[in-house]
Amino acid sequence: MNSTARAADALEAFQNHCVRKQWDTRLSQAGVEGGGTHPYRVRSRSLSLNLFAVAFWLGVVAVEYLIERSRAQSRSQGFTVARLHRKIDLFFEMPAFSVVLVTGILLIEPSRFDGIYAVKVFAGGIAVIGNLLCLVPVLKRRAAAENDDLSDVIRQSRLIDIISLAAIPAGLLTLACGVYLMLQR
Repeated sequence: MNSTARAADALEAFQNHCVRKQWDTRLSQAGVEGGGTHPYRVRSRSLSLNLFAVAFWLGVVAVEYLIERSRAQSRSQGFTVARLHRKIDLFFEMPAFSVVLVTGILLIEPSRFDGIYAVKVFAGGIAVIGNLLCLVPVLKRRAAAENDDLSDVIRQSRLIDIISLAAIPAGLLTLACGVYLMLQR
């Protein structure tokens, strides 16, 4: 047996609470909150998926920001932006932020709910709610564009801008808090 295999076996024995109870004489009982034998496997996967989805979501928001900036160039460009933003929301942003929401809920640690951690959770909630709220004017704006209703396209665009003024900074604050907390561990 090589040393890499022995190290992996030792790590498995340490992390597997059922096995650990057999050899650790100081450990009278061992358990994993919520069941299971390994305390970090589900959390690690959820965290990895959450971080990937957050990065993807921020990339999608950045693309939306760039296309939104071009909407005032012409009437046809404004209508094109309305159509594109709807597709981006339905096919990319909503799935990404749904993954962020579900994995974020799985990762909540009630015992840590104070200070920067509480700010992170609260700001993340604002970002998610803002994203949900923003979907309504995005869909209405696309319908207005299909009906060639420029005034409604402009009205819905303003609503999107207002919601984004709260949701985007909240998302960035969440990311900053998350990075800070990760560096503190």
